[in-house]
Amino acid sequence: MHKEFSSGAGFALIAALSWGLTGVFVRLSGHHPALEITAGRLLIGLIFILPLLLITRSRINFKLSPTIWILGVLQGLYFLTAVIAFQFAPIAIVALLISTSPVYVLICRATLGEQINGREALGAACAIIGVIIICMTGAHLVTSQVTRPWIGYLFASLAALSTALSAVIIHRQQIKDQSLPLKIAIICLGFGGIIAAIIGLMAGQIGLPLHWSYPEVIAMIALALISTLLATLCYTAASQRLPPLLNVTLMLSTPIFATLFAYIFLGEKLSWSLVPSCALILIGVRIIASAKVSQGLQKQPNEQADHAA
Repeated sequence: MHKEFSSGAGFALIAALSWGLTGVFVRLSGHHPALEITAGRLLIGLIFILPLLLITRSRINFKLSPTIWILGVLQGLYFLTAVIAFQFAPIAIVALLISTSPVYVLICRATLGEQINGREALGAACAIIGVIIICMTGAHLVTSQVTRPWIGYLFASLAALSTALSAVIIHRQQIKDQSLPLKIAIICLGFGGIIAAIIGLMAGQIGLPLHWSYPEVIAMIALALISTLLATLCYTAASQRLPPLLNVTLMLSTPIFATLFAYIFLGEKLSWSLVPSCALILIGVRIIASAKVSQGLQKQPNEQADHAA
């Protein structure tokens, strides 16, 4: 059990680091439509995952259940909404809003009829207040690349919801299939990439031939391999090994990485006036996590006593 927890935490942190680079890669990919960038990152990721499929085809049952299809679609929606968010709002704030997934996990649990304790409710309230303050005060950022931040805030919230739904579904279904990350990647990269490309072509968002400079191509490949393929496999593997709230809590390191990378590579920095609202969000999610851990510690002695009896 300890080994499974440790490996799950490791996968979650790798996913957080990979997603922390997403905003930088999206910006470096140039001012291309979101559907074009999304289709590119997914289809390039599919090309690189094909050799892995050929190697493991004899050991994996590629029967895809409806649940796996849903998880693959949710992952694809996450990538699309995240790309749109990073195009319209500051990278650090988008990453921070995406990290509010624990709040959406609580909402999902409440919708499913599960009881939410007072500490969890307090944490959710703190995080929500922090989000409201950020949205009301606007983008306090020293950069000329940010336009219409409200669009970015909206799509960042949708990305957070997609992440939370995936974690809840995997945990409730108790899916132990070790090939689940690969199966979700197949649906997300293959099916999602083709659909995004078709919609983009029909909507005129993707023009042929593609006009990409060499640096933009390199950024797109990095986006596909690091922030798409690697992140998908690691996050799904973490979701199998960790409870949903603990999983998304470990992902709180993503905004830290995102802020650091945005400053290093893009010179993007936040105003100190955002510190209180950012702190509210992080403290709120931390409270939610501590409430979950406390519940687990309370249950463990009781389970041991029942076993001894």
